[in-house]
Amino acid sequence: MKTWERYPNLARAVKKKHDEVGQEFGVQAFHCHDFFHAFRVSNWAERIAPDPETARKAGVAGLLHNDDRIMQVEEGLGFADKVRLDYRADMMNDWLDAEPAGTFLPEERAEIIDAVLKHSNRNGADDSLVLITLMDADRLVNLEADCIIRNGQYFGNALQVVDPVHLLDDPKANFRDPRSILRTMPERFDWEKEGGFVGLRLPKAREFAKRRFAFWLLFIEETIEQIKESGAVPFPDFES
Repeated sequence: MKTWERYPNLARAVKKKHDEVGQEFGVQAFHCHDFFHAFRVSNWAERIAPDPETARKAGVAGLLHNDDRIMQVEEGLGFADKVRLDYRADMMNDWLDAEPAGTFLPEERAEIIDAVLKHSNRNGADDSLVLITLMDADRLVNLEADCIIRNGQYFGNALQVVDPVHLLDDPKANFRDPRSILRTMPERFDWEKEGGFVGLRLPKAREFAKRRFAFWLLFIEETIEQIKESGAVPFPDFES
């Protein structure tokens, strides 16, 4: 049984909030973290979790984990990490209250909410299994093929699609300022590395990710190869 089937009132409450915010601020306000994203993360969490109890709790955490994006939009903040943690916890408790009293024990609520509050952090040695599962599920969804399109939607007109001079090698580019949409993609290959701060950790997640990494790599390589084939590399310096 999937999370939305096990906890239908919760799923409806979370979706209703997404719908309300989307209607007020527009679907683009979520920065591509809409209810469909949360729904997919929840499904992946169930599939990759190491045991049924972790799957149940991480599936709930997946449904809840857009809370920061919602409050970022409502409060007009530049980044989701600026939202107060107590406000986020209150919103999640309200959602969990949609199910009958006693559905979620206090310690379960605490573990689920803690995982959501920390899911954007780097990997930590003391992360709970629920947090690890949520992190890996979120990364899996953000590796799926439609996210290539989502990157363009997210950055819109703010970035050029491809840097014609540097391609992927602009020395000034970084995670916060990738300087081209194509350049946003290689950042995620760090998730493939074992250990470190952002790598996928669960065996099932790593297995499912292999095909996704292969597709992203193929897309990047083919894009650059076609640009080179057109004769556009090296790009001339028209300013000199």
